[in-house]
Amino acid sequence: MAFNNFNGNFNNNSNNGGEPKKKSNFRVGKLYGADGILDVSVWNSDKGGVYCILNIKQAVGKDPSTGMNVYEQKMPNELPSVFMNVEAVRTVLEYLKMTPVDQLNGKYDAGQSSIEFTSSGADVKITLTGKAGTRTITLKANTIGNKNINSSMLNLIDFLEIGFKYTKLAKLDTEAFGNVLTSEGGTGEANDEAAPF
Repeated sequence: MAFNNFNGNFNNNSNNGGEPKKKSNFRVGKLYGADGILDVSVWNSDKGGVYCILNIKQAVGKDPSTGMNVYEQKMPNELPSVFMNVEAVRTVLEYLKMTPVDQLNGKYDAGQSSIEFTSSGADVKITLTGKAGTRTITLKANTIGNKNINSSMLNLIDFLEIGFKYTKLAKLDTEAFGNVLTSEGGTGEANDEAAPF
């Protein structure tokens, strides 16, 4: 009878002395545009502070069998991201709340990255520029009766309000985070990527 020598490494976890890795990046919500996915998350920095982060995965083509978009497969640190502290989130949030969708035409410089909104009627193009390049997404409006409603932009405002709540408190209760998001309209889904950069 042969024995395998495992050198006693049964279920040996090498991070944090075997303790589970602490989650620090939590998804608030995801918006599907005509040409990409906009992800909104909250990051609890191990150096102190809580940041709201936006990034975009660009559509790179169509699946021939379904006709649906196929998106780039990159890690968050390979995508341009906008990191926003409490003042930045408030600035972008207030701009979006006070400006009608068809009049959006502004750029916010967040230091090493920027976010730009450009409307063409009820549709809005969002451009993120960061260290990893530039990505764009178009959030299209839906028509009902004689009204155009850009639901994605309204959802983005809701997601930013959740991000602002946590950046304003400058702390993140990871136990309550999923429950608060679920009750306030977010997905309640934790993002497994530990660091978004």
